[in-house]
Amino acid sequence: MATGDFNRDGVDDLAVT
Repeated sequence: MATGDFNRDGVDDLAVT
């Protein structure tokens, strides 16, 4: 789910899908 915002742990969801 690449939202492009800090969603997971505090890292870019773009990089960490």
